[in-house]
Amino acid sequence: MTKNSEQLWQLELHGRNLKYGRLDATGDVRWAKVDWKIRGTSLLPRGLFFTVTSFVLRRVKELRDKSFSALEEAILWGLREAAVACGCTWKVKSVHGDLVWILDGHRFFAFQVVDFHRHGDAKLADLRALLRKRRPRFKKMERKSRSLFRASLVLLKGDFVKFVPGKTRRN
Repeated sequence: MTKNSEQLWQLELHGRNLKYGRLDATGDVRWAKVDWKIRGTSLLPRGLFFTVTSFVLRRVKELRDKSFSALEEAILWGLREAAVACGCTWKVKSVHGDLVWILDGHRFFAFQVVDFHRHGDAKLADLRALLRKRRPRFKKMERKSRSLFRASLVLLKGDFVKFVPGKTRRN
């Protein structure tokens, strides 16, 4: 297998199943590949979730300028790095997302960055309901995006970023 020097994961999509495995320095799968069944409300597998959030949070912490545009760019930069780490390519400013990951020529993950800096830390269900109510773009992404996974990265008070998953695509 050929491996990009920054790639941490090998992902394979087979219909509604995601097979993934962590890669070692030589490009071989370090752990046995896990078969993840994707359901209508599936979240990301734990290892992939922490990979995405760690790249994003690292970029946000490195910032000196805390304006929304600077924070949004840092979040998108972290998502680009996470895409490479997961063996995906990425596309900026898609129809239903600010950034889309592409896996084997198919839209895999759509992300939106949303500014809710006036809100404090809220529960995940409350944020998802708030996004559906006040951000028609999020609702539209859940209904119409061709990406399998969809999520918003919500910027809250105090430069706090929260990962809010949306519904998965139905096949």
